[in-house]
Amino acid sequence: MRNIGHIIDHPFLRIKRRIVVIPHGFPPVDFLLKRYIDEGLFPEEFASGIPMSYRNGYLVPIFDHIPEIVTTTPQQLSPRDLDNLSECVPGRPDRMTVYRFTPPEAPEAETRATSRQYLSALTATLQDANLLDGRTIFLGLSRSRARELLKFFIPVHQPFVPDSPECPFLGVGIYVTDSLGQALAWAGEEGAVMVFDIPDLGQIEVWRAEGKEWVELVKSMLISGYGRAPECWHKADLIIGKKARGLDRLFEKRPLDPVPDEEVEMFCFRGFKAFEALRRGLKGIVFLEG
Repeated sequence: MRNIGHIIDHPFLRIKRRIVVIPHGFPPVDFLLKRYIDEGLFPEEFASGIPMSYRNGYLVPIFDHIPEIVTTTPQQLSPRDLDNLSECVPGRPDRMTVYRFTPPEAPEAETRATSRQYLSALTATLQDANLLDGRTIFLGLSRSRARELLKFFIPVHQPFVPDSPECPFLGVGIYVTDSLGQALAWAGEEGAVMVFDIPDLGQIEVWRAEGKEWVELVKSMLISGYGRAPECWHKADLIIGKKARGLDRLFEKRPLDPVPDEEVEMFCFRGFKAFEALRRGLKGIVFLEG
């Protein structure tokens, strides 16, 4: 009974559903089991009866710290400088501007990532680093997710969370935004912000969802059995649309339609061509230091 109680109370019962990239050649069970043990999501004492081969297959550690090479001074670094498992692929930029951002000393309310003071201070450093030249889009995420994205550059599909960067209201993909404030809300005080130039859209199929089509798309993506997405969605590599507000109301007893946030534009990159186009536009990463 003691063991049963320990299992029930253990965090591994709260493991979120997600797509995990498993390196080529690794047995999936080996990889996942070792990862969950390292993350504290699987009780190690219950792994004693599992064959040793299953507990030695995971070689890719999960990092949530800022790489030591990253300083408060912007510098040109390659993906390999940040993580030696990152890909260096011809056609992608091999250098980008990287630095850590520490908010200026101020009352606690002004040092939160969602405060105007924090946003203004970060914007000033981005301008000084020439990362706001041209039309720029942003992705805010955790530090470990930023390093995973550098390695594999594919979306991670997670359960429905209305204001997360993986909430698939335009479909599964990599979501970026033209709003730095929105990216900061995703990243939090100890995350990272990836900065991109909008890529050449002439090489990919683009669809802008607006009006009734936008509403129908959001509902078809989030409501099981609601109906088929608009035909243009199926052909597009990139979906552009406003951020959806009021998503919780879709699941009320008397559901209400989602409402577009006219201040925040979202870009959902889908498929290999779109991912490559976005990756080529990566020009900087800012690691946020709480």
